[in-house]
Amino acid sequence: MSGLQHFHTNLCGIMQTTRGWLAALLSIAANYIAGYETSICLVLLSVVLDLLWGIAAAVKQGRYTTSELARESISKVSVYATAIAFMIALDRLTPDTDISVTEAVVAGIIILVEMWSFMANALIVYPNMPLLVLFRKMLTGEIANKLGVSERDVEKTLNTTKSRKKK
Repeated sequence: MSGLQHFHTNLCGIMQTTRGWLAALLSIAANYIAGYETSICLVLLSVVLDLLWGIAAAVKQGRYTTSELARESISKVSVYATAIAFMIALDRLTPDTDISVTEAVVAGIIILVEMWSFMANALIVYPNMPLLVLFRKMLTGEIANKLGVSERDVEKTLNTTKSRKKK
């Protein structure tokens, strides 16, 4: 699955729930209040967190982590930076309005999708983490994609990971 397809799949998965819509609205509001500079820093932080949790999940699964994760992260940052710079330019082209929300909306959606991804990776690494367990049902599709199993087998795979850790 290409990066754009993965982004679209995650965004659709998030927006299928009331919690997802609420998280999106909160993320957009926070980015609007924070301003451009903070939004850009939060986007970069979310990409780095996704990279780090992706590496941790790959190590936990005993897979070899390649430079593909780094290349993918660099590609994400490039695309995200282009989109955010374009939205900032759009906001600046309309100086007569007091509302400049395009960048906040784009940054909010990017952060939400990256958070979705790194939370799934974190659940793979720590399947019993109380905060993450609250999101397990919503993240089943993303976890299945990352583990390469069907959605029905996610719980069994996570339970296997838990029992391996106890031995």
